[in-house]
Amino acid sequence: MLIATPAAALGFWRYEKTFSRRGGVPLVSIDLVRMPGLMSGLAGVLFFYVVSAFFLVFSVYLQSALGLDPLATGLVFLPFGVGFFIGPLTTPLAIRLFGNWVPAIGMLLEVAGCLYLAALVAGAPAQMPAEFPLIVAVGLLGFGQGWALPTLVRSVIDRAPVSGSGMIAGITNSALQISAALGVAVIGGVFFSVAGTSPSARSMAKGLIAAMLCIGASLTVAAILSVVASRSGVGVAARPAPN
Repeated sequence: MLIATPAAALGFWRYEKTFSRRGGVPLVSIDLVRMPGLMSGLAGVLFFYVVSAFFLVFSVYLQSALGLDPLATGLVFLPFGVGFFIGPLTTPLAIRLFGNWVPAIGMLLEVAGCLYLAALVAGAPAQMPAEFPLIVAVGLLGFGQGWALPTLVRSVIDRAPVSGSGMIAGITNSALQISAALGVAVIGGVFFSVAGTSPSARSMAKGLIAAMLCIGASLTVAAILSVVASRSGVGVAARPAPN
C-alpha cells in the first residue's frame, strides 16, 4: 500500500483539479494548498508526529530487555505526561519570548530528550538508567511535545482564510495520523531490525538507540520546515489564542 501511495495521491490531485475547473467544490482546494508556507508547514507535521514510535520502542525495550512489568513501564512514562501537561501551560509565555520559533524550539527540546535517552541507554545497555537522568530525558520529550504540538498545528491552520480553515484543519489532522502510522512502521522496523531475530538486552539497547536517533533526525527536519513556513510572511505561527 505504501508503494501505491504516490500514484494514488497524484490521481487524487488531478481529479480534484479537474473537479474544481468544472465548477464543483473540491475536497481539497487547490488555491488554499498553494498558499505560501502551507506545504512546508504540512510537511513539518508529517515529520513531527513520528515521535509516536517512541512509546512503542521504549516500552518494548523496558519490558523485553529490562524485564519491567506493565505497571513499572507505565510509571517510567509518567514524566512525559507531566511535561506534556506543563508545556502548554507555559506556551503563552514562550510565545511572548520566542514568537514564531516556539514550535521549532519545542521540537529541538524533544531532540535533546531523544539524544539524552540514547546516551543513557548506551551507557548502561542492560540496566535501568539512573532515575533522575531518565526523568529528565523523558520529561524533555513530553515538555517539548507540549510546546510543539499545539503551536505547530495552529501555525498551519492560521495560514488559511476563515472560509478554508476547516479544510486545512482536516488535512492537518490527517497528516498527524499518517505521520504517527509511518513513524511506528518505519522506526519500529528500524528498532526490530537492529535488535535482530533473537534479541538480547544489548541488541535491543542498540535498536532503541538507533530508533531514538531516527526520531531525533525526523524532529530536526520538522523543526527546520516549521521555521521555513514561518518565514513565508503569511499567517502568524504560534499565535496565542484570544482571551
